[in-house]
Amino acid sequence: MEMGVGIHGEPGRQRMNMKTAAEISEHWCRYFTLIFISRGVTFSNG
Repeated sequence: MEMGVGIHGEPGRQRMNMKTAAEISEHWCRYFTLIFISRGVTFSNG
């Protein structure tokens, strides 16, 4: 399967074997958290 925003025949960000929905969610949560942290984005609750 391809992960990412490949549209109009463009490749996605990454290729990998099929995963469960939980594994895909975990992958993207980790990915975006690392991106946000590297750009200095902070999270707050409330």
